[in-house]
Amino acid sequence: MDMTSPTSKHGLISRVLSPALQLWLKSQAEDIQDLHLSIDAGDRQILSGLIPHVAVQASQATYQGLHLSQIDLEAQTIHTNLPQVLRRKPLRLLEPILVTGQLQITAQELRNSLIPDGLLSQGLTELLRELLKASGADGERLLAASVPQWQSITLGDRQLTLGATWPQPHDPEASLNIDSSLELVEGHLLRFHPLSIQAPDGLFPNPLNSLEIELGTEVALRQLYLSPKKVFCMGQITVLP
Repeated sequence: MDMTSPTSKHGLISRVLSPALQLWLKSQAEDIQDLHLSIDAGDRQILSGLIPHVAVQASQATYQGLHLSQIDLEAQTIHTNLPQVLRRKPLRLLEPILVTGQLQITAQELRNSLIPDGLLSQGLTELLRELLKASGADGERLLAASVPQWQSITLGDRQLTLGATWPQPHDPEASLNIDSSLELVEGHLLRFHPLSIQAPDGLFPNPLNSLEIELGTEVALRQLYLSPKKVFCMGQITVLP
């Protein structure tokens, strides 16, 4: 079910913009079962390039192979160059915008998201790259020679277990297993500790028992919750022009 809530001012531009943005959002995803879009802006504000408030709620969505149970996003004071767009210039942001929101993914949806070249598999491969680098291995060379095929993901209470096949020259059926607790530190740092890795001999020169990944100054997570049934995340991200 698709629901669109334009501004209460019921201006012509408002009524046109809401379904247009909804159509664009749907075009970015493989599937969205339920989408609700709310734009709080008058026609004069929109024509000046200002949208005071936008809220998006979606459920049962799939984006680049990643299945999401629920996602809620909200942004305020969005400044664009819409007056220039009306003169056939490309649309762009004029100022950074702060997007707050939350998302939820079930354990089954995570398993369904483990497809080759999907967003989740790409993210897990980047995690492996960081693990190899931290252990002193040449991760770029190893991953260029053979890309792991992620097969399983299991959730626990603040716990994550990953399994993959990672073919090696001496063992085409070599396997990789990563088991770790996951902790959010200061809103922008992911800490994997304690960390256990089972991999073919020689791939990790130095043993690792922890890893920290910096999410960047644009990210500020308030909550990251892992349980056997789901992942829940809440926070904010700054979108730069």
